[in-house]
Amino acid sequence: SGGLLMNGSVAAFLGFDRVLTEEERRKISNYLAPIYGLKIGHLAALGDSITAGGGSVANPWPNQLNTSLGPLWDAKNFAVSGKRADQVFSEQWAALNTGAYRRGFNFIAVLAGINDIRAFKETSAQVINDLQTLYDRVLTAGDNNRLIALPLLPNKGDNGYDTDRQTKIDEV
Repeated sequence: SGGLLMNGSVAAFLGFDRVLTEEERRKISNYLAPIYGLKIGHLAALGDSITAGGGSVANPWPNQLNTSLGPLWDAKNFAVSGKRADQVFSEQWAALNTGAYRRGFNFIAVLAGINDIRAFKETSAQVINDLQTLYDRVLTAGDNNRLIALPLLPNKGDNGYDTDRQTKIDEV
């Protein structure tokens, strides 16, 4: 029944030296957060419309994370619809002012690349290159950044589905 390992200082303070179960994590979160205003995880979400929400995405995944992880975690959504992978860092990182590290985010989640294939008809090799550049820039922009690189979502069932597009997605 997995759980989340609390960061070192909080875990040591609470006396935990193991991965907490989901039930234990929720009990601690529900007890400590209102009393101390303590947060152990700060996640910045970067990406395109799948992350930003709107249109057919009524409840974007960063909002769902805030709901499911409880009050000790905070996910902020910096994504912008319609962006390509090569635009995510330059435009959305600027929205974080001086970078996620200085704003206190210790996790940076990126879900990007589908617009590169869908709207701009880039090759899978170009998308892979742009995503790798994006990931490298996130990792080198701060000492404390932990990258969560999310895979492209399947295209089947989407408007305009075709096997060529799905093949590119699968290659990425």
